[in-house]
Amino acid sequence: MKAPASSDQPSAATKKAEDNVTLLDQQYMDGLITENERYTNTVQIWTSANDELTKVIQANLRNYGGIYLMANSGATTISAPAAAAS
Repeated sequence: MKAPASSDQPSAATKKAEDNVTLLDQQYMDGLITENERYTNTVQIWTSANDELTKVIQANLRNYGGIYLMANSGATTISAPAAAAS
């Protein structure tokens, strides 16, 4: 199975979030922001990353869900039993 063309989007989104959190940690260590500001901004960064990942998944993987696969595989098709031999 080929990976979707946008398979780099999730790793880019998490990398961006990690970089932003690292920057916040550095700002906190330098005394530029408070612990509360660091925490609040970290939650906001990861919430945004989660929202972005959700959009990527919804846009690119909607046809890969388990229920979609079962419904379209024919596995749920009910066939009539074979006629009994007389």
